[in-house]
Order: sequence, then structure tokens, then C-alpha cells
Amino acid sequence: MCIEDEDQGTPELEREILLLSDPVRDYSNDDMVGLEIWGIRSLAFAILCPPPRPILNGRHTGNSSGNVPYGSTVTYTCDPGPERGVDFILIGKDTIRCTTDSQKIGIWSGPPPRCELSTPGIHCPPPQILRGQISSGQKDQYSYNDTVAFDCLLGFTLKGSERIRCSAQGTWEPSAPVCEKACQAPPEILNGQKEDRNGLSFEPGTSIKYSCDPGYVLVGEESIHCTSEGVWTPTVPKCKVAECEPIGKYLYKKPQNQLIRPDVKSSCDEGSRLGESVYQLCQGTIPWYIEIRLCKEITCPPPPGIDNGAHTGSSSEDFPYGTTVTYSCNPGPEKGVEFKLIGESTIRCTKDGQERGIWSGPAPLCKLSLPAVQCSHVYIENGYQISGKEAPNVYNDSVTVKCVDGFTLKGSSQIRCKANDTWDPAIPVCEKDCQPPSGLHHGRHTGGNRTLFVSGMTVDYTCDPGYSLVGNKSIHCMPSGNWSPSAPRCEAIHCPAPPVIDNGRHTDVMAERFLYGIEISYECDQGFSLLGERNIRCISDSEGHGSWSGPPPRCLKPPPVAHCPNPEVKHGYTLNKTRSSYSLNDTVYVACNQGFIMNGSDLVRCHASNKWVPGVPTCIKKDCVLSREDSEATEENIGS
Repeated sequence: MCIEDEDQGTPELEREILLLSDPVRDYSNDDMVGLEIWGIRSLAFAILCPPPRPILNGRHTGNSSGNVPYGSTVTYTCDPGPERGVDFILIGKDTIRCTTDSQKIGIWSGPPPRCELSTPGIHCPPPQILRGQISSGQKDQYSYNDTVAFDCLLGFTLKGSERIRCSAQGTWEPSAPVCEKACQAPPEILNGQKEDRNGLSFEPGTSIKYSCDPGYVLVGEESIHCTSEGVWTPTVPKCKVAECEPIGKYLYKKPQNQLIRPDVKSSCDEGSRLGESVYQLCQGTIPWYIEIRLCKEITCPPPPGIDNGAHTGSSSEDFPYGTTVTYSCNPGPEKGVEFKLIGESTIRCTKDGQERGIWSGPAPLCKLSLPAVQCSHVYIENGYQISGKEAPNVYNDSVTVKCVDGFTLKGSSQIRCKANDTWDPAIPVCEKDCQPPSGLHHGRHTGGNRTLFVSGMTVDYTCDPGYSLVGNKSIHCMPSGNWSPSAPRCEAIHCPAPPVIDNGRHTDVMAERFLYGIEISYECDQGFSLLGERNIRCISDSEGHGSWSGPPPRCLKPPPVAHCPNPEVKHGYTLNKTRSSYSLNDTVYVACNQGFIMNGSDLVRCHASNKWVPGVPTCIKKDCVLSREDSEATEENIGS
């Protein structure tokens, strides 16, 4: 409210006095009366400005919720920049004052300033994302506070912020994301294992370690890791067979509860297969065993036999791998009929999928090739057919025949049609029987006590010792029922008169006949000696004639008797028993006493001249001095 002060002499209503009261108070009539007492003649309301307007990114010093008295000032300032290097700059006057307009209404002396961001030439490089693309905000040039959004290619996942902003430092905040793909489960390795992560997903950056079984060494990197591309790198390692450094020279059967490296690469030469295993103890951080597979020869069982044929192998022994066996058919049962080989003639010992020996194929067959033949009708006089086909008969047909009573079948009762249109055996005949053959004095026949003799049968005769057969040795039963030729007889064997010898005789000089078995003796006249067998006997020769068992002896004059004296050896002795005299051809061994050397032969023989040959030797003392000639003679005699 304003009042006029008369004491001051100012124009009326032009002097303004600021009431020290509430500027917004509503004065009543009573108040106005009270004021008049104080000499106040007129009353006006106080001038107020509305609250100063707020500005974006700034503030002012006034109250934003109430009116501002006339003459008050408000100062504006900008907020700090959003980041280092970026500030807000005040555009316009920083101070405004509450004044009045022409209508005496409170207004501010000017509009409020504004705060603008100062970005002097800030640019960010174009953002890059592998395996992805910019989905929004793509430009040729990026300035401060520009934003860009991303998404990933199919199969990849965004890791990081989907949206980034160009900062005051000319960099993107936050950093550009990456597009990643999880890896498949890491591969298994032969003869080794990987660490167990118990996870179904393997994110980029995941690492896996590998290790090998006992008896193997790792070749390559121990660890692999999953890349953003969803690929394991580096290459998965391998487990290489470790060289076995044997401990000792022994091979073992399969050890229990020990580290064993199985043999997975062993192979055998063609014709052999893997057999049993033995185990070698090897050096290592932990001793381990290596399996060694032994090779066993592949064999086939004996090849199957075939009917009516044979093969070139044995039927009782196994056959080595690769052996071939050739089959052939037996000759036909007769001329004109052959066995034909059906199938492969040769089979080979090979192997099946389980390395067992088998033959390359089945054995062939030998099938009879039947000829087109027809045999004649079977007719037997005094006989008849009892079984078999009636004519016509073809190959291998059989017929059985029989004779009528009183006749005997000669030949086979069963005959077969052969390939050459004939019967085998030949068609038999029915013949009449023969009576038993007649007996023989001083002899016998081979019929014995037999009562039935059929046609074609033969009987042989023999005589007792001392008798010879006169006539035919054999007789035959004829179809007529008679024997032919007639039976022989036995006559006594006798020898011719025994030979006469000179200067001797034999016994039975007066006998006229000398029968088989008789024995005679020879003797010499006086003064003669018998040379040869004294007795000879009457025997039969190979033709049954009588002959003497040997030549007669001879009677000879005896040779003169030789008598040699006992050989006397000075300084020596005889080795035989000493006798007073010796007979013809007697021999004596001679030896010298100790210290003597023999001169001559140590063996002498009694000669018919009653002398010893060679001469009786002499014994010479060893230390005797001999002449050169005697010495040589002595040595020569000793040597002989």
C-alpha cells in the first residue's frame, strides 16, 4: 500500500511508502479509519511479481512458490555439465528485477535466461560390432550424445548394452556390445578324458582341461577355451601311445586292480588272428601295464567229405589259412557210367567276420550220370524170376531168380542191368547136383564130408605119404550131374637101388625093392675112411617119384699123421697148454720173458713135414749190442 506524506511536500499519490505490513493483507474499514488518524488520506495495494520461472538445466535465487515484492531481483545460474568436459552456458541476462508495467502490474524486467550445453566439436568414431548390426541411429558422423542401438545375427546373443551413447570424451558409453555364441559340448578324446564341468552350456571364455589314460601322453595344448564364435580353440589335443620302458623281463596274465593300457592297434599278418593277451609291466609315475595281443594261426576244420568223391586234403587235420582243396569224383561204378561234379571243384580256407577259419564255399556233389540202356529179358532154364521189374529193364534194375527143385543155381541169384546193356553178374544157370566123389585108398579129396556138390565145383585129390597120385589131381562136377574126368588112384612110391661105392658097401644089399621111407647105411673097407653122410633115405621128389635124400659117401685112404715136438723157446714160454707132441695144423702162441725181445713170429703152426712154420722164434736180451745188420733184421722180425 502507498500513502502520501504531506510533510514531505511531494506530489499527491506520487510518493510511495512501503507499508511494513503484510503485503497481501486485505484491510477492513476499521483499519482505514485507524489510518486516517495518522494523517493518511488515500490507500493503494502493493505491487507483486509472480514467482520467477524455472529454467531447464539451471536454477535461480528466488522462491518458486510465492509472489515476489516489487523491486526484488532474482539471479539465474546453470547446473554443472553432465560430465567432465561439457558445461551448460547461460544465454541471456543472469539477473531480472520485479518492476511494473504501464498498468502498475508487477512484471519481471526481462525474460529468464536459458542454459545451453556447450559441445565444442565432440565426435565419436562409427561403432563396430562383429556378428551383429546397427538397428537404429546409424549416421555418417556421430556427435556428442548421439545414441546407437544394436542387434545380433541369427544364432548369436548380445552381451553388453543394447544401446550406447557418444560421450564428451569422444568415446561410446558403455562400450559397444559383442555378439557371442555358446560352444557345443567339448569333444571326447580317445584314450583320455576331459574335466567334468557339469554344465549343459559352454559360454565364450569357458576353459576345459584334458588328460590321458595311463600309458598315453598328451600331444597338444592341455586346455581349450570357447571363443565368441562358438568354437573351441586351440585344436583338441590327442593322447599318443607312450613308449613302454619294461620293468623286468616277465610277461604276466591279466593283473587285477592295476592300470592297464589296452592294446587297440595290434594286428596280425594275413592268415593269423588276435588271440590271448599277455601283459608287460612298464615304468611310469604310477607303474602301469601294457596289453600285448598274441597272434594265432587261422585254421579251417577238415573239409567236408562227399559221397562218391574225394578231396586232396586230409580228413583228420586242420588246414592253414589260404590252403586250397580240390574235389574230384570217383570213377563210375562201371564203364559208360560216370559221376559228374556239381558245384565248384576247389574251395579255399578263408575267414569270416569274426576271424574264424571257414571254407570259401560248400563242397560240391558227385551225381551219377545215368546212361540210356536196356537189358535183355531174363530167361533161365529150370528156373524162374522171384522179384524185380518185368522186362524191359533199364540201367541199375535188379532181378532175383531161383531154380526149380532138383537143380542148383550156378551164379548169383541177384543180377543187375549194366551200362553196356548186359547183366552183372551174367544170367545164372540152373544145373543138376553131383553125388559125392568116390573115395581114394591111401589118399583123400577136398570134398570132405560134404553131401551137396553143384555144377562147376572142383574137388582135389592128395595121397598119403609114401604114395604118389596116378591120374588127374582134380575132378569137376558137370551140369549133367557127373564128375569129370575120372578119379585118380594112389600107388606106393619106391626108389631105385642105392648107388654102389668104391672101397665100401651099403646095408640091404640083397633087397629087390626100396620103398618110400626106407633108410640104408654105408661102411668102408678096412684101411679106408668114410667121407660124407653115412645114411641116405628113400623120399619123393617134386613130381612124386622116389629118390634118395642125398649122394652116397666116399671111402678114402687117410693122409699121413703129422707129429710136431713141443716148441722150446730159450728165455721164453708158450701161452698154450704144454703138450709132449702136436698134430697137423695145431697152433701155439709164444711170448718172451721180461727184459727180452722176440725175434720171429709169436704164432707157429704144425706142418705136415712135422716142423713148425714159420720157425720157432728166439728171445734176445734188450741191452745186447747188435750189429747194424742184426739190428735191422731184429726190428724187421719184431715188426712182422
